[in-house]
Amino acid sequence: MGYKKNDKCIEKAYEDERLFVLMARDGSSPTVIGEWIKQNITTQPREKLIEALDCAIDMSQRQSEFFERKQSDVMAKKAHDLNKYGMCKDCSNKPATHDWNGSGHYLCESCGESADRDFDDEYR
Repeated sequence: MGYKKNDKCIEKAYEDERLFVLMARDGSSPTVIGEWIKQNITTQPREKLIEALDCAIDMSQRQSEFFERKQSDVMAKKAHDLNKYGMCKDCSNKPATHDWNGSGHYLCESCGESADRDFDDEYR
């Protein structure tokens, strides 16, 4: 257990060995680690079990911090995506548009007019 830049376990993996990573922001991570500890209580060194428990406790304590950080990242991306399309030519609302169906066709959030002239011709 460690951080992205200094994890000895990842260094020990064979080139063709698959890995599964648990991140602290995943709400189930502490429970999964606890289950791993239960399954390996008699087969793993005590130090490794303690390290796993410490990791689970730290993850559990910091989950709200990571959740808030992820929400902030999502909102920043959404704001960036909206702002890159500028003002609506009809109502001057800014940010003007959103990708209404995930296909790259944009409508003004305020007045509903198309901000994509190809979309106008094709679908209206």
